[in-house]
Amino acid sequence: MGNKVRLGFVPLVDCAIPVVARAMGFADQENIDLELVREMSWAAIRDKLSYGVYEAAHLLAGIPIAARLGLGGVPVQHLVVPMALGRGGNAITVSTRLYQRMLEADPAAIHGPRGLSARALKKVIDEDRASGRPVMSFATVFPFSSHNYELRYWMAAAGIDPDKDVNIGVIAPQRMFDSLRNGWVDGYCVGEPWNQRAVFHGDGVIVALKDDIWSRSPEKVLGVRQDWVDSNPDTVSALVRALVRAAEWADEPGNRAELAQMLSEESNVGA
Repeated sequence: MGNKVRLGFVPLVDCAIPVVARAMGFADQENIDLELVREMSWAAIRDKLSYGVYEAAHLLAGIPIAARLGLGGVPVQHLVVPMALGRGGNAITVSTRLYQRMLEADPAAIHGPRGLSARALKKVIDEDRASGRPVMSFATVFPFSSHNYELRYWMAAAGIDPDKDVNIGVIAPQRMFDSLRNGWVDGYCVGEPWNQRAVFHGDGVIVALKDDIWSRSPEKVLGVRQDWVDSNPDTVSALVRALVRAAEWADEPGNRAELAQMLSEESNVGA
């Protein structure tokens, strides 16, 4: 039996590295008994990592920074980041109904550079304000997430005030698609596969990619507590070695089909 490591994750494509580390035996080869635990929200993972339920976690890159700054209203242990788990991968998706309105309002903005597509949204918002319609609602996955900053930047670049002209709330990634389909939100910024799922089912259209807004920016990291690192330096090093090998395996084009099958399992992403 290896060194036990419980790692919390949220079902997204970028949980691939820990999934591969366990499935392909890279963790076992480093004497790591890796248990992956699927969580619903980033707040739950942050809190469970901080209170010692997990030794490690698939984290938003902003969470350790926010924790260090004391943001979020919850006492959080000092978190450190031994490695990155992914860059990029987010997108902004709007409902098909809103997309049609944006297309009618400003076809040039929709068919031009994706990073400028919010210009069409600005015209729709102005129309709604003039007609007395309710303010539209959008969602991100966590307050201290690149998703939140990207959605706000995309809007602000077109003259939309994200604090006044729209409502922006927080929804767990795997709940985004249902929220859009049921009309609870008009759009969202989330990682995959939850944008593609909306497109596949005909309920949404992708109007901007993370790369259009903040190219190659940090997205997910491996988060661990400083006290656990101090007490278990060899285990941390072994875990990182296993995850690096998993990343190298996942990066091989010939392994993509097998990787997709792994991620589609219900215990992983399940989509």
